[in-house]
Amino acid sequence: MRLARVRALIIIGTLALVATATAGWAILNDSQADLGGCAADKIPVDLEMPDPKLVEVRVYNGTNEPGLGEQVKGDLEEYGYKVVKVGNKKREDLKGSAEVRYGPKAVGAGHVLSAYFLDSSRAFDPERNDAIVDVIIGSGFRQVNTESEKVQSLGEIGRPTAPMGTCAVNA
Repeated sequence: MRLARVRALIIIGTLALVATATAGWAILNDSQADLGGCAADKIPVDLEMPDPKLVEVRVYNGTNEPGLGEQVKGDLEEYGYKVVKVGNKKREDLKGSAEVRYGPKAVGAGHVLSAYFLDSSRAFDPERNDAIVDVIIGSGFRQVNTESEKVQSLGEIGRPTAPMGTCAVNA
């Protein structure tokens, strides 16, 4: 082998080694890479959309119309949800069909439940420690969406996303 050819192979080998080391360093030090953990200042949230039988729900009637809480309870139980409480919670300011409230352990479940209510709002409470989802029925409530309407609504609103100040631990 000629000296020029040996020198060329050494130079190409060295360049390949430097390029590989540089690429590896860049990947490991990428600040945008998700390596599976949350930063210390972020709250971990569960974005998994669980099976309905694993979701506990509290239903509150926020209107003056009696019996709405029990009606919604029956509909949600028919779809497989576990309603653990029905009560009243006066909300004169709630004009939509419902407000769905949840904490970090129930972001995905709250997202899915909101799809059962036309014109619903969602309220994330980072201080909650339970996985229970609260549904407060508002004055705009007419009925709980059917399963096919829920699927269509989920298609429109998409998958759940981590609220501001949080990070997803699974999705």
